[in-house]
Amino acid sequence: MTALTRLHREVESLAIIARAPSLRQAADLLHTSQPSLGRQMERLEREIGAVLVDRDSRGSRLTAAGRVFLAHAMKLCQDLDRAIEETRQIARSEEQALSIGYVEAIPPRLLSETALLLRNRGNGARLETEVGTVVGLVQRIRARDLHLVFVDARVEEPWLGVERLWEEPIVACVPTSHPCARLSQVAIAELACFPLVLLGTTRVGGDPIVGLLKRYNPSYVIAQSSDRAATVLQAAAAGLGIGVLPASAFQRIEGITAVPIEAQASEMYLGWRRDETDSAVSLLLECARDAVKTRPRHELLATGIHGTGSPQAVGGG
Repeated sequence: MTALTRLHREVESLAIIARAPSLRQAADLLHTSQPSLGRQMERLEREIGAVLVDRDSRGSRLTAAGRVFLAHAMKLCQDLDRAIEETRQIARSEEQALSIGYVEAIPPRLLSETALLLRNRGNGARLETEVGTVVGLVQRIRARDLHLVFVDARVEEPWLGVERLWEEPIVACVPTSHPCARLSQVAIAELACFPLVLLGTTRVGGDPIVGLLKRYNPSYVIAQSSDRAATVLQAAAAGLGIGVLPASAFQRIEGITAVPIEAQASEMYLGWRRDETDSAVSLLLECARDAVKTRPRHELLATGIHGTGSPQAVGGG
């Protein structure tokens, strides 16, 4: 018997003795013998150093010392039970892994802010992240391999909850020597005259741009397509073509500047399974929403992008 188990039994026995008219009746209620209960109380009294139970021919009752000890001991046992349960919950959460999938265009700060909020709110789960395309991430969350996804295209599925987070400009990443680098904005018609490097083909920076390019120049050229923003920027720096990225995916790179594309915006969404019942996942969803709210509005355009304005946060949808 552990010390905690013995303490709980002794406190339970003392509480029954306080209510029963005699030690024999208390023993019956505890499903033990009177001599065994008497020895248990004698051992407890020796450890405490005080008489806790008066025993005489009229029955048994707690002494003043016994009543004080019982009150404190019962509170102690309740606090211990609570401490044990909370400790077990934390231990379970630390063994659990929560997962977020995201597209390259999502600012890394969102992931770190979400992880920080999760830890600060008492969940010690290991947070795993996975980058991918919109189509791939939706397949992964449908298979329950992911708990949340940050994507840059709205996905209409009956089982998927979707919330629009914000919209931001799409930018053309051009060498500083390029004619478009001097513009405050560049039109799609102008971009259609140059080879382009796109961020994937399942992103807001991909398909809509392609559709508009076809309208203005059916013989437009896509020099390269990549799922990584860094590759798009490197290709633009190497002179392979004009890179096309959401503003938040642009990073400072020597010799490259970003110019907003006229009347084009990228929308960012948060997605989750509607049938998810795990409280840890609900907390993760709450932290992801709050991470968006706490992100500085100027952050996405603080990387040398021409033009004015900032990403527009929006409500659920």
